[in-house]
Amino acid sequence: MNPEFVRNLRLECSAHRMIAMPLILGLLIAVGWMSGSMESAAATANTAIGILLVLWGTRLAADSVLGEVVDRTWDSQRMSAIGPWAMTWGKLFGSTVYVWYGALACLPLAVIAGATQAAGDDFLPARLYASGLLGQATAMFLSLLLLRGRPQRLRLRVTLTQALAIVATLPFIIGAVLYSEPSRASDHLSWYGVDIPTFDFLFASCLVFVAWAVFGCYRLMRLELQCRTGLVGWLAFSVFLPAYLAGIHIVVGRAGLPLPAGRLGAQVFVAFMTALALTYFAAFTEPKGVTHLRGWLHDLGARAFGRATTRTPSWVVSGIVCLGCAGATVAAFLYGGSRDAMGFAVFTAALLLFAVRDIALLHALTLDSQRQRGHLAALVYLAVLYILIPAFLHAADADEVVQAFVPTLDGNPVASTVPVAVQALAALGLAAGKWRRLAHRAPGPQPRGAAA
Repeated sequence: MNPEFVRNLRLECSAHRMIAMPLILGLLIAVGWMSGSMESAAATANTAIGILLVLWGTRLAADSVLGEVVDRTWDSQRMSAIGPWAMTWGKLFGSTVYVWYGALACLPLAVIAGATQAAGDDFLPARLYASGLLGQATAMFLSLLLLRGRPQRLRLRVTLTQALAIVATLPFIIGAVLYSEPSRASDHLSWYGVDIPTFDFLFASCLVFVAWAVFGCYRLMRLELQCRTGLVGWLAFSVFLPAYLAGIHIVVGRAGLPLPAGRLGAQVFVAFMTALALTYFAAFTEPKGVTHLRGWLHDLGARAFGRATTRTPSWVVSGIVCLGCAGATVAAFLYGGSRDAMGFAVFTAALLLFAVRDIALLHALTLDSQRQRGHLAALVYLAVLYILIPAFLHAADADEVVQAFVPTLDGNPVASTVPVAVQALAALGLAAGKWRRLAHRAPGPQPRGAAA
């Protein structure tokens, strides 16, 4: 059996804890039944499942690796013979085994109390179990992602990753509770023109994202254990998420923009914005450093493409997908023949230029991997560019200049792109200057891949 899972099982499941959990849960559900009705007992059981798996479980999952770092035991585990996949599921399910024990103990009590909903086959506990697993896998993924930057104040990072995981899980929990009501059982959602029961769509989506979160934990664990990792996984997710969101009618229909080219234009625009967001996410979370980037460029120059794929930064992969979505967006707008099509095409081009400027500025501040405050400085500068300067220009009655710092739909094509292109070139120049100053001091490229 997985030694990491067995170790966590021994740590988490002492005799008195195994006895105390069902007794306490049984008393809670009994109080709900005696003070209300069978429905109150069912609500108590389902609430206990949610609290155990989402609130407590995400904390344990976030602390599964970061806690080892705090206790200075992570390095010894990294050097053990346990493989990446065994380490991943051993920590994910081993650290949370006690809350799963409590949640599963609630299942017969929930069924006896009437937790099976009256709306046919809508079984709320199963949806809560899936949402809890999503929250725990997301918390572990985010903790591994933060660990790549070797942050300080790791306990604060545990709280941060737990909070973000809960936020990511909330839509599925709310959907599970809301659409388990008999009055909402007939609600449907359109995905690429196919009407699907909303409750079933949310449950299926939750399971899909659970698989992606576990896969993300596995890939990050491979990096922590110094295993070679390619770019296919992140490329697949960079294609999946834009395609997934673009098909949801409620996302496309409520984009808040009078998009030309009908539904197709709206779908490709949503896909483009999603790919752009993933590019920013990857750029900020990818470890920076001259050594890694120089090794990647060296492999490309030497045509060692197999090794280069293991070094390719994640933001490059997402950026390529973003460029493809941008081209499809412009083509859809222009093909639609609307009088607003050119304005939306210019807007799309401006967004790309802003992304080039922002990512170049980020790298100019973080190429020196020893500079721990580079990301914070980048966020401050971006806040100045996107918020402070436009506010100053608006106060000075120079609204026509604002489009040079904030992308706008109704701006002048030249004024919306040329100044941004100049800013992008300036940011690239800063990054290139930083590169020249640091590259000669960086050690030579290593043969091991380290891309996300």
